[in-house]
Order: sequence, then C-alpha cells, then structure tokens
Amino acid sequence: AVLALLMSLGKVDPNTFGGSNAAALSFDNRALRAELGYWAVTQKILSTHASDKRLAAKDAIAFLADAFKKKDEGWRLLLSMRDETGFHAGHAVVPFGYFKGDGANQFFLRIYDPNFPGEERRIELDVKANTWSYEGSPNPDVPRTYVGSADNLLQFSPVTPRLGVLVPPFSDGFT
Repeated sequence: AVLALLMSLGKVDPNTFGGSNAAALSFDNRALRAELGYWAVTQKILSTHASDKRLAAKDAIAFLADAFKKKDEGWRLLLSMRDETGFHAGHAVVPFGYFKGDGANQFFLRIYDPNFPGEERRIELDVKANTWSYEGSPNPDVPRTYVGSADNLLQFSPVTPRLGVLVPPFSDGFT
C-alpha cells in the first residue's frame, strides 16, 4: 500500500519496476519485491509514526476532507481485526476519496487495496453508530471482514515520514 501511494504521489517511478502504475506491476519482478520489503520494514520504525492518527468512524470524513487538500502528503490506512485476544490480521490500504451513501449516516471511503490491484474498494462508515466495516479477503471462499467501533479505530499514517534517512531500532540514539 505504501509503495503504491508513493507512486501515486510521484515520489517513486513505477516505470523503474516495469509498469506505468502500481496495478500494472508484476510480483515476479525481483527489484519490485525488494522495494516492497523495504517499505514494509519502514512501518516498524517508531519515528515514522509520530504523526499517526487513530480515528473513530465519526471523525474520519472530516479528517480526510482536510488531508486530501494537501497534495504533497498521502495517508496509509491500517485496518485490523479485534477479538478477545487482541488485534490481528492487520492490512494496509490507501484512502483516496469518500462519498455520502444512501443512508442518513452512511459514508464510504474509496480505497486502493493492494490485494485487488486496479479495482476500487470501499469501507462503509456509519457516523452515528460510530462503526466501520470492510470485506477484504481476496479469496471469496474465506471471508475476512474487518469491523470497527470505538474499540477498533481507523489508523491513518502519513507516508512522507518514511522518506529519507531512518534511524533503525538497534542503533544508538534510537528513541
């Protein structure tokens, strides 16, 4: 999700990996796999999360309305499942728009999901009930529905803090 977002912001050239955009790339490309690994590791660097936003469904639309005005930043959205044992099955997607649904309190976040390249996906929000849901399984025989409420928030993370020199967690000066 992060690499696709960086490509859409013009910070990484998808042609480097053999395609005109993220959806046109092949996972068979060794350089692409290495690049994906690099960006995946950056999520473990604490300094990249200093500006993260953990938001309830009722607050997400106002946040995105402001965030989408800033064309030099993009946001990765982390979804996770929560049960009695805690959080699991985390999945990163890229929000790029939203719209009002037919219901009085219904909105949809328009997202790019790397498990569905080239396909617009949507997260449903109920801003009155303060809930969200997303069906994110690439396998229709094994559903994976992410749901959230006040105890499972939408986790937005800006992408530009991952650019530049990062301090690894095993070096001196890491905080």
